[in-house]
Amino acid sequence: MENLKNENQCINLVLSDTQENFSLWVENSIMQFKRHDDSKDLASDCPTLTVTKPLYLKMITGQIKGVKVLLSNESKVKGNPLEIGKFFAMFKRPDSTFPIVTRPND
Repeated sequence: MENLKNENQCINLVLSDTQENFSLWVENSIMQFKRHDDSKDLASDCPTLTVTKPLYLKMITGQIKGVKVLLSNESKVKGNPLEIGKFFAMFKRPDSTFPIVTRPND
């Protein structure tokens, strides 16, 4: 995300099976979120992706490509789907060998 220092982007995420609503945005290279009780409270100037929670989890864990999610019958997009793709493209897959906990050398 280092190349996005001055870029602010947002999407709304609706998890249709759990009735959860979120606004997600990147501001100064930091992802922020806000949970909403009602989908009417979502940011009106951001595109909205509606998916099931299992499909969303598959997408963010790399089990299914985002393009397939956007084109799936199980998803619904309100607004520009390219903006949703651009939002998720900002995030790189983490290095699975990165040591979360390190120990000092003896």
